[in-house]
Amino acid sequence: MLTDAPPDFAASRQAELARREAALAAREAQLEQEQAKLEAARAEAPEGRKTLLNNNDPDFVNPKEKLYDKFPLTVHQMDIIIGVLFALIVLFLVLQQIEGMIEVFGPADKKSEIIMRPDKPNAPQYVMDIAPARRELGYEPEYDYISMLQDMKMEMEKSSRESLFGSRTER
Repeated sequence: MLTDAPPDFAASRQAELARREAALAAREAQLEQEQAKLEAARAEAPEGRKTLLNNNDPDFVNPKEKLYDKFPLTVHQMDIIIGVLFALIVLFLVLQQIEGMIEVFGPADKKSEIIMRPDKPNAPQYVMDIAPARRELGYEPEYDYISMLQDMKMEMEKSSRESLFGSRTER
C-alpha cells in the first residue's frame, strides 16, 4: 500500500513512526527509573513500619482473623453466628413496625397479640432505611413511622374503601 503513495507521504509516515517509537522508549525508561526508586525506598524502609492496619504490631494478623482467634470456632461457624445476629436485628425492627400498626389501627381497649409462627413460610422481609436519602439528598421525613400510620388511618376513615376501590360486587 505504501508503494502506491507519494514519496513524501511515505517519508512523513516513517518519521511519525520513528517519533512514536522514541516517545515510547523514553516513557519505558522513565517507568523503569520510577520502579527502581520505589524498590530502593522499600529496601531502606525499616521492618515493622506502621501502616494503616498493622499499627506497628510485629505479629499483625488480619483483623477478622484476630476476632476469630478469640473464639474457639471455625470461620464458617462465626459467619453463621453473625448471620443469625443480623437476622435477629431485622426481626426486632420488623416487630417494632408491627407493634406500631397494632398501636394505631387496633382498638384501644383490646390490642392484638403478636403470635410467632415459625412453622409458616416467610414472606420476603425488607428493612426500610432512609439513611442514604438523608446523607446523599439531605432528605428529612415529615412523619415518623407512627405519625404516618395515624395519617393513613385518618385518610382511610375519611374516605371509605368503596370510594377508593369500588365495592366487591362492582368487580
